[in-house]
Amino acid sequence: MPQDFVSPRHLIDAAPITCEGLAAMARGETRFAFSPAALQRLQADREVVQRHINNGAPVYGLNTGLGGNLAYRLDASEVEAFQEQVIVGRMIGMGPHLPMEVVRAAQLTRHEYIDGEVFAMAGAEDRHVTVAGNLYITLRKHLRGSACRTYMSDMRLHLAAANSYFYPDVLVTCSALDQASAMVKSEPKLIVEVLSLTTAVYDRGLKFSHYRTLTSLEEYVLVDLDTRASDCYRKGADGLWVLHPFARGEVVELVSFALTLTAAQLFAEVAED
Repeated sequence: MPQDFVSPRHLIDAAPITCEGLAAMARGETRFAFSPAALQRLQADREVVQRHINNGAPVYGLNTGLGGNLAYRLDASEVEAFQEQVIVGRMIGMGPHLPMEVVRAAQLTRHEYIDGEVFAMAGAEDRHVTVAGNLYITLRKHLRGSACRTYMSDMRLHLAAANSYFYPDVLVTCSALDQASAMVKSEPKLIVEVLSLTTAVYDRGLKFSHYRTLTSLEEYVLVDLDTRASDCYRKGADGLWVLHPFARGEVVELVSFALTLTAAQLFAEVAED
């Protein structure tokens, strides 16, 4: 394309663009611009792609997942955030090489996406995982045969209003929309977070403020491993959230699913301090 890819510094001719040239552009060392003819062709190509999307056809990497997640179809509300994540992921390849142990550690780290920023999630201790597992098992048994599903921390939760993705310790959804979405949920009825020293303030404050943007959410439960107390926030008919605290040893009541949890159930196989 001899006249279509133009740089204020020099004209790129019909020869293929080299990797070195692309890298120079990415680093800002070479400035470039598209000619009007090239922009017209790009717009025409974009219109073809958009027609496919509007007709419900899968377009790889735009309204589908990548690689092994190819079969997953993105909701229209997810596309913009997904594209941002793809761009951020590709940017990891820029700059000096990282040591292999750092790369391997990054591959094993989950991240939460909060309104344009990506935050690494630390691993959980034994007590944390055990209590979350106890909740998951109890809820799943209680809801067996119903339309509701219980998930642990590997399930991603999308908050469209907050432009964010989270990984709650436990969530329960009864939504038909969520059942149709294999990789991400967006309409939970109950969320449970098991507190740790490093996350307690965040889980009680900013994270809860994000969760409150979910119109489907009815209960938010915080379990304190050290005090063995639980705080249950319930949304009333007036839309206001009310705290219902449960002290150490008290039975925890989950009104959203008519379930009570004894201390023995909640802290099973967790040694006393």
